[in-house]
Amino acid sequence: MSRLKNFIKHSDLIGNIYFQIMRCILALLSHVVSVRSKQILLTSYSGRQYSDSPKAIYLMLKADPEFKDYTFLWGFQRPGEFPEIPENEKLSIDSFRYFIKLLQSRYWISNTSIERLIPFKNAEHIYINSWHGIPLKHLGPDEAHLEFLPRNWYRKVSFDLLLSSGQYDHDIFKHIFPNTKQIKITGLPRNYELVTTSDHEKEAIKQRVVQQLGLDPNKKSILYAPTFREYQQVAGHNDFKVPFDDDFFRRMNEKYNFIFRGHYFVERTENSDHIFDASKYPDLNELFISTDLLITDYSSLVFDAALLEKPIILYLYDLEEYRKLRGFYRDPEELNLPKSYSQQELEQQIGVSLSNTYELSIEHEFNHEYNQRLDLDYKAIKSLLKK
Repeated sequence: MSRLKNFIKHSDLIGNIYFQIMRCILALLSHVVSVRSKQILLTSYSGRQYSDSPKAIYLMLKADPEFKDYTFLWGFQRPGEFPEIPENEKLSIDSFRYFIKLLQSRYWISNTSIERLIPFKNAEHIYINSWHGIPLKHLGPDEAHLEFLPRNWYRKVSFDLLLSSGQYDHDIFKHIFPNTKQIKITGLPRNYELVTTSDHEKEAIKQRVVQQLGLDPNKKSILYAPTFREYQQVAGHNDFKVPFDDDFFRRMNEKYNFIFRGHYFVERTENSDHIFDASKYPDLNELFISTDLLITDYSSLVFDAALLEKPIILYLYDLEEYRKLRGFYRDPEELNLPKSYSQQELEQQIGVSLSNTYELSIEHEFNHEYNQRLDLDYKAIKSLLKK
């Protein structure tokens, strides 16, 4: 199924045909499917996960007495992988029934495209999108080689509310989503946990992660979370090769728990036998909380992790290639964070960043530059859901 979806998505001709057919089908269905005023449909990362800001919003609404008589539905690629969601709330996102339920639902909540890259929302639908991070790399109209389906979606999608963390991402979203009705600096719901969890709760989370991943509790933990490189697709699969050799892994594993978290688009990971693979771990915030250092590159999660004001290193081993093929809104070399360009430099910087004398002043400044709203404007979300 994933290869078929990639084929449709990455072919302009097939993507255009798919779009025209689906648009006609959905237009016809919209005349016979009635919208239910108290039904909310949610997805996270196009149905791959139960996570991120849609999950945070869902849990807030479920705990709010004003929404006790609302129906909640989740779209998943593999519904059976999420036993924590009641069976009557789960849908297969690749089914015809999913589109029927989407048309029925007055409220849509997602962090990517809930409508499977077919922008068809009508006037009765309320679409709230949290996006999935503060953009560092180019998106949508600024991607040089973006295919028809996503390019068309960025141009035409109409969010009623798009959430942002500060003026920086607010202005980028205004550019890449020109039909959005309202962009509001609310803070990202997924990050509320990072700034409100107590030290006692954090310690309990750390112990749980250590146990579930089989980590050594006497070692410090490093989280390596690189972004997606769409130009590395091999035979229709999204692959990622972990860019370290065996000697590096051996030295790291002698001192630390070295944890890998792959991007949600990555289907296959090469050279990951020597590390703890937490790509399927259900809660990224728990990984942030329980580790001592983040290594990333061009990923937006650098802005989320900064909320904890722990050491961060940008590993920019392929910067020139990524800059040429994808591009940035803000060049990583301009970010006020430690940077490494080779394994040797990275290993040295890890030692510095995890030393007892390391000062976190630059992480503090970086956090407050991009995360201008550290609380959460739940009222802005709730007001639309009561509209």
